[in-house]
Amino acid sequence: MVDFDALLAALEQELDDLKEKFLRHFLPARPEDGPEDFEYEVKSFSLLSHAAFEEYVEAVSEALMLKVESDLLAKKTTLSTACFLTAYGLKLELPDDDDAEDQSCFEHIRTAISKAKALHSTALKDNHGFSAKYMRRLLIPVGINMPRGPEMESVKKLAEARGSFAHTMAKLAHYGAYKRAKRLLTPEEVAVAADDCRAICVTLRDRAKAIW
Repeated sequence: MVDFDALLAALEQELDDLKEKFLRHFLPARPEDGPEDFEYEVKSFSLLSHAAFEEYVEAVSEALMLKVESDLLAKKTTLSTACFLTAYGLKLELPDDDDAEDQSCFEHIRTAISKAKALHSTALKDNHGFSAKYMRRLLIPVGINMPRGPEMESVKKLAEARGSFAHTMAKLAHYGAYKRAKRLLTPEEVAVAADDCRAICVTLRDRAKAIW
Protein backbone atom coordinates (compact mmCIF):
# COMPACT_ATOMS: atom_id res chain seq x y z
CA MET A 1 0.00 0.00 0.00
CA VAL A 2 1.28 3.45 -0.89
CA ASP A 3 2.35 5.63 2.02
CA PHE A 4 0.07 8.67 1.67
CA ASP A 5 2.08 10.54 4.31
CA ALA A 6 5.21 10.08 2.23
CA LEU A 7 3.45 11.35 -0.90
CA LEU A 8 2.39 14.49 0.92
CA ALA A 9 5.84 14.98 2.46
CA ALA A 10 7.43 14.80 -1.00
CA LEU A 11 4.96 17.37 -2.33
CA GLU A 12 5.59 19.73 0.58
CA GLN A 13 9.35 19.46 0.15
CA GLU A 14 9.03 20.29 -3.54
CA LEU A 15 6.86 23.32 -2.77
CA ASP A 16 9.28 24.54 -0.12
CA ASP A 17 12.19 24.20 -2.54
CA LEU A 18 10.32 26.06 -5.29
CA LYS A 19 9.34 28.84 -2.92
CA GLU A 20 12.92 29.20 -1.72
CA LYS A 21 14.31 29.34 -5.25
CA PHE A 22 11.77 31.62 -6.91
CA LEU A 23 9.86 33.66 -4.31
CA ARG A 24 11.97 34.10 -1.19
CA HIS A 25 13.65 37.26 -2.51
CA PHE A 26 10.26 38.93 -3.04
CA LEU A 27 8.59 37.99 0.26
CA PRO A 28 7.43 40.01 2.03
CA ALA A 29 6.57 42.44 -0.74
CA ARG A 30 8.70 45.55 -1.16
CA PRO A 31 7.48 48.78 -2.80
CA GLU A 32 10.46 48.89 -5.13
CA ASP A 33 9.69 45.47 -6.68
CA GLY A 34 7.48 45.64 -9.75
CA PRO A 35 6.27 43.09 -12.31
CA GLU A 36 9.38 43.63 -14.40
CA ASP A 37 11.42 42.36 -11.44
CA PHE A 38 9.47 39.24 -10.52
CA GLU A 39 7.58 38.18 -13.66
CA TYR A 40 9.78 35.19 -14.54
CA GLU A 41 10.04 34.02 -10.94
CA VAL A 42 6.25 34.13 -10.54
CA LYS A 43 5.71 32.35 -13.84
CA SER A 44 8.26 29.66 -13.00
CA PHE A 45 6.82 29.06 -9.54
CA SER A 46 3.28 28.92 -10.92
CA LEU A 47 4.11 26.37 -13.60
CA LEU A 48 6.24 24.11 -11.44
CA SER A 49 4.00 24.18 -8.36
CA HIS A 50 0.97 23.43 -10.53
CA ALA A 51 2.83 20.42 -11.96
CA ALA A 52 3.64 19.23 -8.44
CA PHE A 53 -0.01 19.44 -7.36
CA GLU A 54 -1.11 17.67 -10.53
CA GLU A 55 1.34 14.83 -9.94
CA TYR A 56 0.25 14.49 -6.32
CA VAL A 57 -3.45 14.08 -7.18
CA GLU A 58 -2.54 11.54 -9.85
CA ALA A 59 -0.46 9.56 -7.36
CA VAL A 60 -3.27 9.48 -4.79
CA SER A 61 -5.77 8.41 -7.44
CA GLU A 62 -3.52 5.67 -8.80
CA ALA A 63 -2.81 4.34 -5.31
CA LEU A 64 -6.51 4.04 -4.52
CA MET A 65 -7.14 2.38 -7.89
CA LEU A 66 -4.61 -0.29 -7.02
CA LYS A 67 -6.12 -0.60 -3.54
CA VAL A 68 -9.51 -1.43 -5.05
CA GLU A 69 -7.90 -4.31 -6.92
CA SER A 70 -5.97 -5.61 -3.90
CA ASP A 71 -9.03 -5.24 -1.65
CA LEU A 72 -11.02 -7.49 -3.97
CA LEU A 73 -8.39 -10.21 -3.76
CA ALA A 74 -8.58 -9.90 0.03
CA LYS A 75 -12.39 -10.18 -0.19
CA LYS A 76 -12.93 -6.59 0.93
CA THR A 77 -15.09 -3.87 -0.57
CA THR A 78 -15.06 -0.17 0.19
CA LEU A 79 -16.67 3.04 -1.03
CA SER A 80 -13.80 3.17 -3.51
CA THR A 81 -14.90 -0.18 -4.96
CA ALA A 82 -18.47 0.98 -5.49
CA CYS A 83 -17.42 4.32 -7.00
CA PHE A 84 -14.83 2.64 -9.20
CA LEU A 85 -17.30 0.23 -10.76
CA THR A 86 -20.09 2.76 -11.27
CA ALA A 87 -17.88 5.59 -12.55
CA TYR A 88 -17.25 3.74 -15.81
CA GLY A 89 -20.76 2.39 -16.37
CA LEU A 90 -19.74 -1.24 -16.11
CA LYS A 91 -22.27 -4.02 -15.74
CA LEU A 92 -22.20 -7.79 -15.52
CA GLU A 93 -22.23 -9.49 -18.90
CA LEU A 94 -24.47 -12.57 -18.64
CA PRO A 95 -24.81 -15.02 -21.55
CA ASP A 96 -28.25 -15.95 -22.91
CA ASP A 97 -27.22 -19.40 -24.10
CA ASP A 98 -28.35 -22.20 -21.78
CA ASP A 99 -25.19 -24.14 -22.54
CA ALA A 100 -22.80 -21.24 -21.97
CA GLU A 101 -20.08 -21.68 -19.37
CA ASP A 102 -20.80 -19.51 -16.35
CA GLN A 103 -18.26 -17.46 -14.42
CA SER A 104 -18.34 -17.13 -10.67
CA CYS A 105 -19.67 -13.89 -9.20
CA PHE A 106 -16.16 -13.12 -7.98
CA GLU A 107 -14.78 -13.54 -11.49
CA HIS A 108 -17.45 -11.23 -12.91
CA ILE A 109 -16.43 -8.50 -10.46
CA ARG A 110 -12.71 -9.13 -10.99
CA THR A 111 -13.21 -8.70 -14.75
CA ALA A 112 -15.23 -5.51 -14.23
CA ILE A 113 -12.53 -4.03 -11.99
CA SER A 114 -9.88 -4.94 -14.55
CA LYS A 115 -11.82 -3.05 -17.23
CA ALA A 116 -12.33 -0.07 -14.92
CA LYS A 117 -8.63 -0.10 -14.10
CA ALA A 118 -7.75 0.16 -17.79
CA LEU A 119 -10.16 3.07 -18.25
CA HIS A 120 -8.94 4.88 -15.15
CA SER A 121 -5.33 4.37 -16.16
CA THR A 122 -6.16 6.13 -19.41
CA ALA A 123 -7.75 8.98 -17.44
CA LEU A 124 -4.56 9.29 -15.41
CA LYS A 125 -2.40 9.28 -18.54
CA ASP A 126 -4.59 11.90 -20.21
CA ASN A 127 -4.82 14.17 -17.18
CA HIS A 128 -3.67 17.69 -18.01
CA GLY A 129 -4.15 19.84 -14.97
CA PHE A 130 -4.86 20.62 -11.35
CA SER A 131 -8.33 22.13 -11.42
CA ALA A 132 -11.80 21.12 -10.26
CA LYS A 133 -12.58 19.52 -13.63
CA TYR A 134 -9.52 17.32 -13.67
CA MET A 135 -9.55 16.58 -9.94
CA ARG A 136 -13.16 15.42 -10.14
CA ARG A 137 -12.27 12.88 -12.85
CA LEU A 138 -9.46 11.41 -10.78
CA LEU A 139 -10.91 11.53 -7.26
CA ILE A 140 -14.61 10.64 -7.44
CA PRO A 141 -14.06 7.30 -9.25
CA VAL A 142 -11.79 6.13 -6.41
CA GLY A 143 -14.12 7.25 -3.62
CA ILE A 144 -12.61 10.59 -2.59
CA ASN A 145 -15.01 13.49 -2.08
CA MET A 146 -14.10 16.69 -3.87
CA PRO A 147 -12.67 19.41 -1.62
CA ARG A 148 -14.82 22.46 -0.99
CA GLY A 149 -14.35 25.89 0.50
CA PRO A 150 -12.60 29.14 -0.37
CA GLU A 151 -9.32 27.33 -1.05
CA MET A 152 -10.84 26.11 -4.32
CA GLU A 153 -10.65 29.69 -5.57
CA SER A 154 -6.88 29.41 -5.24
CA VAL A 155 -6.96 26.20 -7.28
CA LYS A 156 -8.80 28.11 -9.98
CA LYS A 157 -6.37 31.03 -9.82
CA LEU A 158 -3.32 28.79 -10.08
CA ALA A 159 -4.87 26.82 -12.95
CA GLU A 160 -5.70 30.01 -14.85
CA ALA A 161 -2.21 31.39 -14.30
CA ARG A 162 -0.65 28.13 -15.42
CA GLY A 163 -2.75 28.21 -18.59
CA SER A 164 -1.60 31.73 -19.41
CA PHE A 165 2.04 31.17 -18.56
CA ALA A 166 2.32 27.81 -20.31
CA HIS A 167 0.72 28.90 -23.58
CA THR A 168 1.60 32.59 -23.96
CA MET A 169 4.52 34.86 -23.18
CA ALA A 170 2.29 36.49 -20.53
CA LYS A 171 4.34 39.63 -20.14
CA LEU A 172 4.75 41.10 -16.64
CA ALA A 173 3.09 38.05 -15.05
CA HIS A 174 -0.39 38.93 -16.28
CA TYR A 175 -2.87 36.09 -16.59
CA GLY A 176 -6.49 35.51 -17.56
CA ALA A 177 -8.65 34.52 -20.51
CA TYR A 178 -7.07 34.05 -23.92
CA LYS A 179 -5.86 37.41 -25.32
CA ARG A 180 -7.38 39.16 -22.28
CA ALA A 181 -4.70 38.42 -19.70
CA LYS A 182 -4.82 41.60 -17.64
CA ARG A 183 -4.65 40.38 -14.04
CA LEU A 184 -1.29 40.72 -12.35
CA LEU A 185 -0.10 37.77 -10.25
CA THR A 186 2.26 38.91 -7.52
CA PRO A 187 4.69 36.77 -5.50
CA GLU A 188 2.52 37.17 -2.40
CA GLU A 189 -0.63 36.13 -4.27
CA VAL A 190 0.89 33.03 -5.81
CA ALA A 191 2.45 32.04 -2.48
CA VAL A 192 -0.96 32.26 -0.78
CA ALA A 193 -2.59 30.31 -3.62
CA ALA A 194 0.02 27.56 -3.31
CA ASP A 195 -0.50 27.40 0.46
CA ASP A 196 -4.25 26.97 -0.08
CA CYS A 197 -3.62 24.22 -2.62
CA ARG A 198 -1.24 22.56 -0.19
CA ALA A 199 -4.00 22.59 2.45
CA ILE A 200 -6.34 20.89 -0.04
CA CYS A 201 -3.73 18.19 -0.60
CA VAL A 202 -3.54 17.60 3.16
CA THR A 203 -7.30 17.06 3.13
CA LEU A 204 -6.99 14.61 0.24
CA ARG A 205 -4.29 12.71 2.15
CA ASP A 206 -6.57 12.44 5.17
CA ARG A 207 -9.52 11.27 3.08
CA ALA A 208 -7.43 8.69 1.26
CA LYS A 209 -6.21 7.25 4.56
CA ALA A 210 -9.74 7.13 5.98
CA ILE A 211 -11.47 5.57 2.96
CA TRP A 212 -14.01 2.96 3.99
